[in-house]
Amino acid sequence: AYEGKIADAKAKLQEAVGSESVAVVRLNISDNTLALFGIKNRFTGFIYSELGLTPHPLVSEMEEYQEILSEEAIPELDADHIIVFPSNGEWSSPENKEALKLLDSKLWKSLPAVKNNKVYMMERSHWQSGAITANSMKMDDLLEKMTP
Repeated sequence: AYEGKIADAKAKLQEAVGSESVAVVRLNISDNTLALFGIKNRFTGFIYSELGLTPHPLVSEMEEYQEILSEEAIPELDADHIIVFPSNGEWSSPENKEALKLLDSKLWKSLPAVKNNKVYMMERSHWQSGAITANSMKMDDLLEKMTP
C-alpha cells in the first residue's frame, strides 16, 4: 500500500509541480535561523529520491543533512516552492513568536516562492521524522498543498 501511495503521489506532484525547484527549511526557534535540509536528510530526502521533486541547487549540492543559512544567504534560496516547519512546538506556540519575525523580514519576503504564494507551512511533528507513517503524512501534506 505504501509503495502504491508513493507512486500515486509522485505522479500527481509531477503533474502539478513538474521540474520546478523545491527546498525544505526548518525555522530554528532557539536562535531564529533557518536550517536548509539537504537531499540526504533522513527526514525529508525522500521527497526528492522517492517522490521525484526537484531539489533547489543549494539543496542538491549539500553533503550534510542540513546547514544553517546565514541571513545573507536567504536571497539565494530562490526555490520555486519552499516547505517550512518550526523546530519546536506548533506555529501558534508562544515560544515561536520571536522566530516567526524572520518570516516577516524583507529578505524572506523577497523570495520568489513567497511572492508567488508557494510557501507551505507544515507541522513539525511528522516533518522531523523519517518513519513510514510520517512519510505517508508528508505525502498527504504535499498533495493537499501543492496539487490543485
